[in-house]
Amino acid sequence: MKSKTAAWAAGGTTEGPHRRKNGAARQEMVQALLVAAIILGVVVTIFAPQLQAFAVDLFHATSR
Repeated sequence: MKSKTAAWAAGGTTEGPHRRKNGAARQEMVQALLVAAIILGVVVTIFAPQLQAFAVDLFHATSR
């Protein structure tokens, strides 16, 4: 019989009758967030000059 600590360390749940392992789902979610962060970083890097010009124009428009 596995202890609760061993089940938790293996990525499984200790409650409920199913004791389903959720390590794979957690890894999939982390991977999706990582991909989204990389895509966002690339988009911001590509459009940085346009974003900066827009921010400057907006600042000048609001400071008048």
